[in-house]
Amino acid sequence: MSPSKQIFTQKLAHAYADVQHIIFVCGRYEGIDNRFLEYMSDKYPKNFETLSIGKFITL
Repeated sequence: MSPSKQIFTQKLAHAYADVQHIIFVCGRYEGIDNRFLEYMSDKYPKNFETLSIGKFITL
């Protein structure tokens, strides 16, 4: 999950409901290490997305 990309909506959740294997990775404080993002986008270019939960502050 990222604060700067496509927002994860109910419509998107319904679309993902049919996906057989799915992983959500959430960063804390400083976010997710950029090496992980680069690795995943290189290894799974068609199946890797960065999403946002919207304008929220989570604790």
